[in-house]
Amino acid sequence: MPVRIIATADVHLGMKFSGYGELASDLAEARFAALERVVTVGNERSCDLLIIAGDLFDRVTVASVVVERAAAILSSFEGALVAVLPGNHDYLSPSGDRLWRSFADAAGDRTLLLDRAAAVPLDRYDLPVTLLAAPCDSLHGATHRVGHALDTDRSQWPDSAVIGVAHGSIDGITLDTDGVYFPMSVDLLRRTVADCWIIGHTHRFHDLKDARTVVPGTPEPDGFDVRVPGSAALIDVEFDGEGSGPSSLHREYRAQAVTTGVHRFVDADVTLDPVGDLRAQIEAVVPGPGSIVRVRVSGRVDEQAYRAWNLARDSLLADTTVYRIDDDDVQQFLTIEQIDRDYVAGSFAHSILKRLVEADDHDAVTEAHRLMREHAL
Repeated sequence: MPVRIIATADVHLGMKFSGYGELASDLAEARFAALERVVTVGNERSCDLLIIAGDLFDRVTVASVVVERAAAILSSFEGALVAVLPGNHDYLSPSGDRLWRSFADAAGDRTLLLDRAAAVPLDRYDLPVTLLAAPCDSLHGATHRVGHALDTDRSQWPDSAVIGVAHGSIDGITLDTDGVYFPMSVDLLRRTVADCWIIGHTHRFHDLKDARTVVPGTPEPDGFDVRVPGSAALIDVEFDGEGSGPSSLHREYRAQAVTTGVHRFVDADVTLDPVGDLRAQIEAVVPGPGSIVRVRVSGRVDEQAYRAWNLARDSLLADTTVYRIDDDDVQQFLTIEQIDRDYVAGSFAHSILKRLVEADDHDAVTEAHRLMREHAL
């Protein structure tokens, strides 16, 4: 019997994007739009279950309006159930869960909070699925939360798919140098009884067949460390009700990434050609609408082109597509005409600079010119 799932994670609603200036509000709003697109894809693809594998919210102290808006978006899912797992950013707090109490109050009866590390049968929602939930209970954790899935007897659910839902790093695909994000290994996940794992925290889509694990990725990129489009995972799980234990046939699934993001964060390098259209040279590295570009610019240009570049730079930064321009390596080279104009003929400075220009040693010319300006030679 097949079950179709739309899965996402790391939505980070309520992220403030400090440091992004005028882009901040647009980037924050884009995360709500991404969640809406996940729900839309789930409805269009006739999904039975929507799973959020942690970090629906960016922190446990997000504003109540953020929580209410998230609940309203999820209520438009037309499948049987939305299952939400607390991640390391929106973890279950031992001192009291204002966040999740508020969410439960705002969510409908077809939204289930996975707030215990336990097996959760979904038969009351008319779904032939059992979830092995592994919620986070802190921002950091040196050990994973999937241990109960190693000790669970698969044979007690002969007529349902068993889907693990967790949040944390996975050895080999997630940067977790200090091992503080609930680390898991492929071998660990392989030894569990789950037919398929859905694991959040890593912001890029992965389908790890050896571990029977799908990482949906974030639905909307949130910075320059995420160089891929936002995505969700469309997962079809097949099971036949026969066999038991980790080596049973309850293992067949198919997963594909579905693009849900709008923005792309792009780093680019441009070496200026002084005879070309300087603005056009930067625009050529912008992938298209929704791109947020950080550009490193280099090159050596003459005085006229240098002035033109400064004008082009200001114009480009007025466009919100270009977030930052690092042009420390754009240098103005001196010409004989400029030396004759700025320095007294026959002076020491004039003679040295002219010889360097004639020798085509522009690095030395630039440095000598800078020093002479500083010392007013």
